[in-house]
Order: sequence, then C-alpha cells, then structure tokens
Amino acid sequence: MKSIPQALIAVVAHILLFGCLSGVFAQEGVITGGYGDASMTDPDVLAAAQFAVKAQSRKQGTAISLVSVQRAEVQVVAGLNWRFDLRVKGVRGKQDVTAVVYRDLRNRYSLTSWEVIRRAGQTSSYQITAIKAMLFYDGKGTFSRDLFSEPAFSLWNTIIGEGDAESPSNSTLVVVEINGNPSRDEALPSRQVEFTATSGRKVLLKRASRIGLFSDDGKYHAAFWLYDTGCGAVKISARILGQSQASSMTRTIPFACGE
Repeated sequence: MKSIPQALIAVVAHILLFGCLSGVFAQEGVITGGYGDASMTDPDVLAAAQFAVKAQSRKQGTAISLVSVQRAEVQVVAGLNWRFDLRVKGVRGKQDVTAVVYRDLRNRYSLTSWEVIRRAGQTSSYQITAIKAMLFYDGKGTFSRDLFSEPAFSLWNTIIGEGDAESPSNSTLVVVEINGNPSRDEALPSRQVEFTATSGRKVLLKRASRIGLFSDDGKYHAAFWLYDTGCGAVKISARILGQSQASSMTRTIPFACGE
C-alpha cells in the first residue's frame, strides 16, 4: 500500500480546518472573507488583543498595557484576522489605537498593523476663524454678499432697499466659521458656540449651539438668524464653550436709518 504524500495530507487538513472555521463563524453572522463583529469578552479575542499589545511593546522597546477592548472584529481567511479598537497605556499616557492581528492555521500570531488614533481624552482646541453676515432680501428670497467683505457695504436704510441693498431687508443671517477636528466621525457634546447679538441695550439673540461634525477640511459653520434688523447698529459676538483654550470673535454691523 502506497503512503499518502505529506503535502496532500497538509492540503486536506487545510481545507477541512478552513471549512470548519467558515461554518462556525457563519453561524455568528461573519461572512467568510469579510469582517464581522466579535465578542469583546471572547477568550480568543482577548488573547489576540494581549498579543498585539505585547508585540508592539517589544517593537517600541517601551512598556504598554491593555486598558480595554473598545471594539473587535474577525475575518476568516487562511486562518483568522482580528481587527481591534484598543485603549492602551504607555509612557505617553492613555491612547486609542487600531490594531490587526493575524493567527495562522497553526495558531501562530503576528501583529500586522498598529496605528495610534489619538491620545485618549485629548482633542485639539476649536477656533473661531471668521464671522460672516448676509442680508436676507424679503421680496427676492435671496441673500446679499458678506457684509464684512470688501468693498465696504453701505447699510443705510436697508429696510427700504437703499444703500448697497438690492432689495428691502428686515433680517440678517450670521454664520460663525469654526476650525477644529477634521474627523467626520466625532463630535464633542461638551463643545458649544455661544452667540450673542445686541442692538443698543436690546438683546436680539443669545444662544448656545452644539457644535456638530466637521467637514473633511476641519470646518464647521454655525448659522444664526436675526430678525428686525436694518436701522440700529448690531454688535455680534461668538465664543467657544467647553474647552480650556479661549476662542472668541466680535464684529459690528453698522446699520443706520434716516431721511
């Protein structure tokens, strides 16, 4: 009887093991070849996460410890890929990282990716970079150019369409431009922009508005609507709440009326 070649035995074992893994993870909702959610308390998940931290610690030559597993995903390949969002602690304090660990069919682990997202709890300060104001033309349903742009905008008797106004206007849109975190996936509820508009001793509007998601280039625009504008000068101010570094801006719209 001829002996079965070792290479053939290895191939058959590979196919059988891969088939078993695919069947097991298919029952848990994981599509073979794609990532699916994995339990963050699963012993295999924790073992792979601990391996990632130890491997990176050896690579850097500094001590790193695992604080928590924030998210875990698994991918069935010729073995398994584990993809993690981890919170770790090292010489620079706590950090959030993404890591990928590969486990082959012989249960050998390797760290294939490690990327620091940011220092945990740290987000760059937001800055107010501009304030714009536009007249709303009542009869046309359109807006003027920015009242603070050049050349200077004449705001004499705008309520009847005089000065540089193209049509009568009794309300003004003010937009506060904020520079901040370029991530589109993060918004800090504690950060707000406080807007105040006054005309003489009268408060036209005072409001704190939550700052939402930023654009890809790190900008957010907060809009505020002012009613019954056009005769008295309006002082507008904006400031960021919820951060240690102050950021504010003040402008005046010199409305005026007369014969």
